[in-house]
Amino acid sequence: MSGSPSLEPGAALNAAQIAELVSGQLEGDSEQLFTRVTDLAHAEPQHVVFFRAGADAAGRLPSNEETQAFHDSKAGLALVDDTVEDPGRPCVRVANPSLASAILSRHFEVPQQYAPGVHASAVVANDAQIDAGASIGPLCVVSEGAVIGPGVVLVAQVHVGPGVILGAQTILHPHVSIYERVTLGAGCVVHSGTTVGAPGFGYVWSGERHLQVPQVGGVTIGNGVEIGTNSCIDSGTFQPTEIGDGCILDNHVQVGHNAKLGRAVVLCGKVGISGSTKVGDGAVFGGQAATVGHLKVGAGAKIAARGAIMKDVPPGAVVAGFPAVDIKQHQRDKVRLRRLLRDADKK
Repeated sequence: MSGSPSLEPGAALNAAQIAELVSGQLEGDSEQLFTRVTDLAHAEPQHVVFFRAGADAAGRLPSNEETQAFHDSKAGLALVDDTVEDPGRPCVRVANPSLASAILSRHFEVPQQYAPGVHASAVVANDAQIDAGASIGPLCVVSEGAVIGPGVVLVAQVHVGPGVILGAQTILHPHVSIYERVTLGAGCVVHSGTTVGAPGFGYVWSGERHLQVPQVGGVTIGNGVEIGTNSCIDSGTFQPTEIGDGCILDNHVQVGHNAKLGRAVVLCGKVGISGSTKVGDGAVFGGQAATVGHLKVGAGAKIAARGAIMKDVPPGAVVAGFPAVDIKQHQRDKVRLRRLLRDADKK
C-alpha cells in the first residue's frame, strides 16, 4: 500500500481521504471526519475499525462474539476485505485490513517531536561528532569518538560508549546503554533499559577459575530495527554480533555474542538466542523460545512459544516443543500422551 493525501500528520480525514491513504476502494460515503482507529467495542461514529470475516495469515477465524461485536459497533467507517459481505456502514475494501489499520493509525498518532540541541546536563566528549539536527537530552553521556547522525534523539539518561555510530533518525529512550564498537543504522528505535554491546558470555576454564575471553567484536545493527525494553545484545568476540534491517525485538530479549540475525526477524518477549546462532530472513520466534548455540534457523521458519531449538531448523519450517520438532508431530505427541494418561487413570 502506498500513496497518501497531502495532509498534515494527525489531521482528521474523511472517508475518501482514508481510502486514498490506504489504497483501498470506498463503498458508501460519509461527511464524517474520522480521528482515530480503535477497537470494535469502544468505537464511536468518528472512529474507524477494521475486520475480516475470513481466516487471517495464521489461519484464525473470528469468533462469533467478534463477528457480533463488528455488527454492533458504532464505528462510522470500517476497513474490511472481500470476505466481509455486509459491513453495515461505509467501508474501505483493502487486501489486508490489519495493514491498512496500521497505516491509518500511523497517520493519526504523531510521534513526539524533540528539539535539536544538547541539554545543559548532558556530558559530551570533546571529540564526539554530533550533528546539528540531533537532540541530546538530560543527563545523557556521549563518550569519545562517538558519531551521532542527523535527527538522532537521546531522550534522557542514555549512555553512548566510545566509538559508537548512530545513524540518522534513530531514537534511544531513557536509560539505554550503548557500549563501545556499536553501530546502529538509520531509523532505529531502542526502548528504555536496553543494553547493546555488553561483553558476550565467553569464558574458558583455566583449571582454577573461569577466565573471561575479551569480547571486542562489537555489534552492528541495520536500518529500521526496533528493540524493546530491558533487552540485551552482546558484543561479538572478534567480529560483530549482527542484527539485520527491519528486525523487531520485543521486551526482555537476549541475543548472544556472535549471533547473526537476517532481515525482518521477529523475536517475541523473553526469547533467547544463544551465541553464534544464525537466523535467516523473516524467521519468527514466539515468546520464551530459545536456541542452543552454533545453530542455523532457516529463513521464514516459525518457532512456537517456549520452543527449544536443539538442532538446525530448515527454512520455512514450523516447530514447537522441548526439544522443538515439527509442530504437527508435536501436536500428535501431545494427543498420544493425553491418551496414555487417560488410559492409565482407568486402570
